[in-house]
Amino acid sequence: MTFGEEYRDLREMARELDILREHNQQPKFAEGKDHSELLLFAEGALAVLVIERFARVIVTKNADLIKIRPAPPASAKGKRRKKGKAPAQQRETLSTLLQLATLNGLFKVPWDNQKDGIEKICAIRNTLMHCNYEQAAKDAGCADVREYFRTQFTPEVDRMAHIMLDLFSQIDLTTGRPKAAPAAPAAPAAPAGKPSGGG
Repeated sequence: MTFGEEYRDLREMARELDILREHNQQPKFAEGKDHSELLLFAEGALAVLVIERFARVIVTKNADLIKIRPAPPASAKGKRRKKGKAPAQQRETLSTLLQLATLNGLFKVPWDNQKDGIEKICAIRNTLMHCNYEQAAKDAGCADVREYFRTQFTPEVDRMAHIMLDLFSQIDLTTGRPKAAPAAPAAPAAPAGKPSGGG
């Protein structure tokens, strides 16, 4: 069974995202006239779901390559995680999944500084999933939510789709294994980094 057959849900999610992106990139929307048929929220939400599902699948599929784990966040120190029936990879947050993948060389996010990139991906995800546009506007330095939607939201949704494509390009989609042999586990990246393309 190929990777695509084993994880048909991921393949179908990616296919639906392609359809949404094609719809949203019609010239009539770029002209700024009528956005009544624009499906930007749907595209953003689905892009986030695809990235999270992809990270979960890749970490689970490559569990034998996981040699180091990220340090728990300060808020989790001292807390015991309840033992459940699901493997650890099935309980992890997006941030932890991305850290596991990048620290263990399964894939890289498209930023020079992996930690910074993961934080930015998770911030966009949180805005889309929790709908806290007021906080997103404030964090982006926008005067209000209307300015945030006008200047930030569309590029963030587009960025998530490009991130997804970048992550997919690093994995052999017939096996689910990294195209490049995983390097030795990476040390946490130095602070301050800019996207290295595609993000």
